Amino acid sequence: MNQYNVIYINFINPANLSKSYDDFISRVEKPLTRDLQRIFPEVDFWEGASPIEDMALIHEETGANFILIFDEWDCIFHKSYTSNEDRKSFINWLAAMTKDTGYVALSYMTGVLPIAKYSSGSTINNFQEYTMATDDLFSEYFGFSEAEVDVLYARYQKRTLHCEMAREDLKYWYDGYHTPSSERMYNPRSVVEALTRNRIRSYWTATGTYGEIATYIANDRADVKKEVALMVAGEGDCPDQRSELYSQIQGKDGGEEAS
Repeated sequence: MNQYNVIYINFINPANLSKSYDDFISRVEKPLTRDLQRIFPEVDFWEGASPIEDMALIHEETGANFILIFDEWDCIFHKSYTSNEDRKSFINWLAAMTKDTGYVALSYMTGVLPIAKYSSGSTINNFQEYTMATDDLFSEYFGFSEAEVDVLYARYQKRTLHCEMAREDLKYWYDGYHTPSSERMYNPRSVVEALTRNRIRSYWTATGTYGEIATYIANDRADVKKEVALMVAGEGDCPDQRSELYSQIQGKDGGEEAS
């Protein structure tokens, strides 16, 4: 604590306010440049330098290091104004910010899409990726466990005069996935909202738009079409099953994918 300068960027706001990729990057870089120059007035900044150059100069002159927290790093990828070249440019921008720099002590990024799907070769290969459904190490922190939901439901029963839902309703509606160790994990927002409002409904969908998901599917980003087909088919992670279903999805002659 208090050993590093922390730069936190939530990319959603600049992405939503922008009309082009250049506008988006400008909305990210200008406030960052302003903050860096205000907090380190003793540094002789170069006129027109980028934040990347500013941080390198700050580190060189003061020895200061930075922790970078990038929230929703991939939100720009589903914007209609973003081209494939823009996506490559953004990956290169992230690489320049985080890789092979003396000033970055730690980078932490959150997003829906895995970096590896968009970072070819060695562009960004200095991250460890952790997902909700495939990593035991942190899976317990991505949702509520059965035991935690039991505690919350018992509290709900004590505090609610007329309980409108059973414990099984929470399992039927909100157990989002299984961890690698086969433990059920529940969507935290949905469970809390349901118990607070005394009503079962789809609360999670209120946190985002289906438009984003539709864009990922329509453009088959990160092979999401195949993954959705496997999910609908009810298949898990068995390589043989997945390989066979991939072939069925692609068609016998490798033609169009099934709708």
